[in-house]
Amino acid sequence: MKYKSTRGGAEGSSFEDALFSGYASDGGLYVPEVLPVIPKELLSSWKTSPPSYQQVVLEVVKLFVGEDEIPLDVLETCINQAYKEFDTSKVIEIQDCKDANGSNYRVVELFHGKTKSFKDYALSLVGRLLQYFVSKRNSHATILVGTSGDTGSAAIEAVKGLKGLDIIVLYPKGKISEVQELQMISVTEDNVHVFATEGTSDDLDVPIKKSFPAPGLMSINSINWARIMIQIAHYVYLSTLEQLQPIDIYVPTGAAGNLSAGLLASLMGVPVNLYSATNLNDTVALLINKGKLAFGGTVLETYSNAMDIRHPYNCERVLYFLSDSQTVASIMKNEEEYESVIPVDLHEKLRKYIKGALKVDTPTTLETIRECWKLNKYMICPHTATAVAFCTQQNKEKVGETSKPKPYVIATASPEKFPDAAIAAELPSIDCNYNLANGLLQKLKSRERKEPKQMKKGENWFQILQAEISLVTPK
Repeated sequence: MKYKSTRGGAEGSSFEDALFSGYASDGGLYVPEVLPVIPKELLSSWKTSPPSYQQVVLEVVKLFVGEDEIPLDVLETCINQAYKEFDTSKVIEIQDCKDANGSNYRVVELFHGKTKSFKDYALSLVGRLLQYFVSKRNSHATILVGTSGDTGSAAIEAVKGLKGLDIIVLYPKGKISEVQELQMISVTEDNVHVFATEGTSDDLDVPIKKSFPAPGLMSINSINWARIMIQIAHYVYLSTLEQLQPIDIYVPTGAAGNLSAGLLASLMGVPVNLYSATNLNDTVALLINKGKLAFGGTVLETYSNAMDIRHPYNCERVLYFLSDSQTVASIMKNEEEYESVIPVDLHEKLRKYIKGALKVDTPTTLETIRECWKLNKYMICPHTATAVAFCTQQNKEKVGETSKPKPYVIATASPEKFPDAAIAAELPSIDCNYNLANGLLQKLKSRERKEPKQMKKGENWFQILQAEISLVTPK
């Protein structure tokens, strides 16, 4: 399998090239030159013999990475190591819930990794793949990560202490939860370098993007193809739980990496209907519902802070897989502060695979958290709540339908990470399990800390970042 940029450049790149990169030289994102289809006989076998999550990951990755790059036994070992320390042997747990309509939905708990967010599922494996290649070629790579909440800690956890790798993480000071911040600054390994920035997650993405491409510099944000590739397995696995019958999946959406993976699963032959939930930062919802691409603008702060993004860069991958490089290159010109309407035929195709999107405001998010607890004695995080709200709306509209697909809601993070949202939702402190969040918070507070470096307003963040990259890169 070879890779190229969504905008047409970097043709003939290897998986290793794509893994150890950020943006391609033409500003696009790496994608496979040919999108494979999951063999029908494999899907059929899973109807009668349901696979484990690890088995699904293996089969998905094999479609995109040849044995000439990673031998099968090495890949199997990497996958087994990646998930062996998750807190459930199933890796993913499913919680059955009811909404106010009396309709059922299933919550997909993608938060059983070390940092309690769905980012652990891809990054735990990405860390092993990086370690394999770095060891094989006896080289060094500097990883550059911008985080709006959960990616930073998951990336740090995946590579901390690994020889041949340094990681630099930028996060928006005061715009993430205390748990999220402590998960990053309480890691003391020498190869971890953290910056607190006075701005939004979109602000810190500017110097990061400007840094690429550069020799020895890479990203494991969801601009990295490996993240998207591994996340395809979520959707394949969920489909196997229903013997490959069509299912509806509601996806909390920030940078649209998870949504991109769901689209790819669908294009590869998995019968999933996708629904995207955003918070007040509704760039993706505008694209899906109206065909309008509007990057930039003021980032609005919400309780679902990992989705506080106005430049969801994986929209580019979504548009590419439904069109071609020439179309994407035309659409994405001047994308930093850009508004356009995508071609009508492309929008129609987009709606074929992503059935709809909903912007969920803060009062609705909190009400959904409260209602889910009241009806199910089950707590959800504010990101998950946006998807539950959308699912509840759709269930209400579909009352009386007899052949509707089962709805699944992606839970992207544990509620333990967001005690402030539980308090704002006025959940009962005695009955509700959000006191566990305070337990997690106290545990993190007791750890040794490595205070973050600073990027302040008015300073040249790009120069500061380049100086840090130079400092950690072996001469």
